[in-house]
Amino acid sequence: MNLTQISWPVYRLGTDRPNEEEGVLFYIYNDKIYIIDDKTLEAESLAGRRLKLLVQGINLYKLKRAFFFLGDFIKVAKAGIWFIDSTGKIFTYTKKDLVPLVCKKITKIIPSVSCALIEVKDIPARFKVLFQPTLEEKYAGLLKLGRGYIFYGFYKEPFKDTVRKI
Repeated sequence: MNLTQISWPVYRLGTDRPNEEEGVLFYIYNDKIYIIDDKTLEAESLAGRRLKLLVQGINLYKLKRAFFFLGDFIKVAKAGIWFIDSTGKIFTYTKKDLVPLVCKKITKIIPSVSCALIEVKDIPARFKVLFQPTLEEKYAGLLKLGRGYIFYGFYKEPFKDTVRKI
């Protein structure tokens, strides 16, 4: 699956491919069925369909980890791990390309209610993050893709530019 086809947020499922029958995605554990998604229900998103299932008292598979940003997803994506996006598409992602990971000093933090925006030296764009950096985290790691950047993480110390597989 191409990263441009993913609808965020994305949820980690596990290493086993979910079963699918007649539009229903599910896992079977210890002779119990846990529903991930039921595409036969009328709702625009995975969350909407899961709410309808919850109201019906259906055993839902717990979606324990959500990824809202590409940089966070890239860190955990490994071949053989299944994910589901917010529209209900299941997929695996295989890292193929090496891209530069550069370190930049954080110049400004703009707090918000549900997130923060950070500005870094020499880059005119701002980066949206779920959490503000701690007082010790004064550097940002950024993946450089062509002429753009993807926020990768906060760091306490500067590091030499390196590469990451995405």
